[in-house]
Amino acid sequence: MYNAGKADSPDFFAVELVNGHIHYILNLGSGVITINDNSTEALNDNKWHTINVGRPSKNYHNLVVDHQMATKPSRGGDDKLDLDGILFLGW
Repeated sequence: MYNAGKADSPDFFAVELVNGHIHYILNLGSGVITINDNSTEALNDNKWHTINVGRPSKNYHNLVVDHQMATKPSRGGDDKLDLDGILFLGW
């Protein structure tokens, strides 16, 4: 999943499966933050997995995969994802 921000903004976020592991990458304008899952096993194993990306506070972002959490602090004072259009997530 990927969504770029406004044309005049560096904002973006992405959730990717890389070599069997989840990478959550975002930039709210103060620099890129990358969070990788903590799983010891590859997730491309033909099984269902629960993945949750979140921001529990203004100062932290987290990635939870199968109840294992990885957290990183925010960078700078930018606190919102500036998008050109509507962001829709779902199936």
